[in-house]
Amino acid sequence: MFELCSATSLISDVGTILTAVRVPVNLLFGVASTQLPISLLLVASDMFACAIFPLVILPTPTAQHAATVFFAMQSTIFYTMIPVQSQQFSPPELFGSLLGLVNGFLGVLQFVVVPIEDSIAASLGASERQTFIGEEAVWITLVIIFASFDYYWRWRVPPPRLGMVNMATVRAAQ
Repeated sequence: MFELCSATSLISDVGTILTAVRVPVNLLFGVASTQLPISLLLVASDMFACAIFPLVILPTPTAQHAATVFFAMQSTIFYTMIPVQSQQFSPPELFGSLLGLVNGFLGVLQFVVVPIEDSIAASLGASERQTFIGEEAVWITLVIIFASFDYYWRWRVPPPRLGMVNMATVRAAQ
């Protein structure tokens, strides 16, 4: 998609961009997660994910740098939200177990989803660029589908407020 020198330069810039963006985003998200509803933070994460798609398929260094900034913001929010969500849905005694289960599930899910995504993308185009665009299209489609389901579910069954779930709630649910 890029000339070798341009691609090498982009790879070198990614580490700098990720470092420069993730620290302030983590700090801002820490404050925001205590002040704003988690649903708003989910929407922000999904909006950043959707903003990545049009940028990442443009073969210009500027678009790639912008996509990297949005990726850093989205991934930081996403991976910081996992512990917040785990606190929201588990009592303190089970927080670590739920956090481990969620992270483990996401890791295993990648082994399942990535080969499927690769085969779908490969069937969409013959060139490397078409395959790449196909891969990104599959991911953004999955984001939209699962985000829509998540928004609907949260609307139907609002999540408990932080600190409201305790072991008595867990025992009652058995």
